[in-house]
Amino acid sequence: MKVSRGLLNKLEELYSQYEKEIPKAKKDKYFKDNPKKTYLLHNNNFMRWLKHDLESGGNNKEN
Repeated sequence: MKVSRGLLNKLEELYSQYEKEIPKAKKDKYFKDNPKKTYLLHNNNFMRWLKHDLESGGNNKEN
């Protein structure tokens, strides 16, 4: 893990809230394209990187 368990827990809580805001933002026409890939996939990959579930250019663990 690249960060402390406490910080990771807080980041996961905030990410969960963020995930819920994206569909509403799309519905309210703040996004023209599919925001899932742009705004969720890449942020999810960052969270995975923090947990050592994702390595740049490496063999990555299943989510």
